[in-house]
Amino acid sequence: MQRNIHNKDCRLYHTPQCDLLNMPSCDECIVNDKADDAELIQKDLDILAGLLPEGGVSPLFDTDECVLCKGEKNKRAVYGLLDLGHAEPKREKRSILGLKVRARVGSLLPVQLSVCKACKRRLLILDYLPAVLPVIVGLAVILVFMLPGVTASLERTAPIMPFALFVVSLLLAAVLGSLLSRTLAGRYSKHMHLDVFELPLLNEMKENGWFPLSTTGKKPRLIFVKNRMRMGVGTGTPEDSTC
Repeated sequence: MQRNIHNKDCRLYHTPQCDLLNMPSCDECIVNDKADDAELIQKDLDILAGLLPEGGVSPLFDTDECVLCKGEKNKRAVYGLLDLGHAEPKREKRSILGLKVRARVGSLLPVQLSVCKACKRRLLILDYLPAVLPVIVGLAVILVFMLPGVTASLERTAPIMPFALFVVSLLLAAVLGSLLSRTLAGRYSKHMHLDVFELPLLNEMKENGWFPLSTTGKKPRLIFVKNRMRMGVGTGTPEDSTC
């Protein structure tokens, strides 16, 4: 992206903070809209820069190869979005009692990862299988109950029998979904990193205090998009630098 940085009066002009913010032009920059807060924004960006690994996060998305593949890398098909939070800088918020308490998130960083079709499919299966299987089984049981005479026959055994069978079916489906998910996870882990914090760069960030804002179980959850973000904090590449 060719950036149009021309406002020499801006305190961020041609600074590392400007590169970190990675706005396409001075006219679209948030500092331009919040000139009175420019000093505070600069301080926040200074803190954020110190929390990031050397070289930033661009190696995770500025590549044509999937960063989740183990061994031979597949070609990138989509981008996985991961929202990370950090406790610094210190911020306060109001509790439900009206008291000032420290906010859990002081910095927010959207991280993008290059992901192939196969890794995307595997992650989606693991995300949705435990929830989708009980729904499918539940609908199937309802359809069976709608067959002529089935519900009446069960109720003759015990009035609560149809409901009990429905609940038991859902519970068994949930258990089966969980077991299948674990089995598939073991198989998939031979081919890809199921936990993005296994990646050295993200593991370094985790050790530095970064944490995921959305998880599936204990693992960070990715949202997949076709095109990557090209403006905003953490979206720049070395080619975008103006320093």
